[in-house]
Amino acid sequence: MVFSEQAYAREKKTLEKKLDAADKLLKKEHPLYHFNVQINPVVKYKKAGKPKVGDSPEVTGYKVDLALERNAEEIEKLLRRKGRFILATNDLDDVGFTNEQMLSEYKEQQKVESGFRFLKDPWFMVDSVFLKSARRIGALMMVMTLCLLVYNVGQYWLRKNLKDENKTLPNQLNKEVQNPTLRWIFQIMEGIGVAQIYEKGNATSLREVVTNLSDVRRRIIQLFGNSGLQMYGLTQKKAIEGLGM
Repeated sequence: MVFSEQAYAREKKTLEKKLDAADKLLKKEHPLYHFNVQINPVVKYKKAGKPKVGDSPEVTGYKVDLALERNAEEIEKLLRRKGRFILATNDLDDVGFTNEQMLSEYKEQQKVESGFRFLKDPWFMVDSVFLKSARRIGALMMVMTLCLLVYNVGQYWLRKNLKDENKTLPNQLNKEVQNPTLRWIFQIMEGIGVAQIYEKGNATSLREVVTNLSDVRRRIIQLFGNSGLQMYGLTQKKAIEGLGM
């Protein structure tokens, strides 16, 4: 084994260049961290066991030690950009339309978007309607908007009454909640029917009976007050009796 000082210096210089390049690459790809790369020699004694007096260890190789720590300055720069977004408007009336009002209206659009998401839902079956006339399309949009208005009002009153009366209804996961969607309530109410009772030989029905009123459905009907009870031919007393209260 021959050791060359010149070869060692040359190869060490080449290795340091590669490490510098790797260091720059790491800093570029991970600017939020500091990387400290050091080359440390690995020394060992020639023979195993306890070294004798006067023996000196020899360099058998080198290892690369990498120290990693957060770049506090870069992280602080990044944090200063978080939680900020731009709101732009062509209404330049700073007095009649303040920045606070603009932000408030911007936040309100989430409710509008949730409504239109409902309109695009497959359950609403909008894609099954085909119209060519602009007038008819406009009329359909008007009807859909009114339906969405009624839907939101119904959902608002349902949730409000649940909260005011400290009651709950099961959601899709069968968990009792106070903020179910009205669409889910529609699915719960599916299956309710109306049975008409006739007298033999008489074409006119004597009365009609609402069927399939489970306990959950009665609870839902109660939350819509007297109007809801009347639609299903119930009174407050009958609804409570049906719930076994």
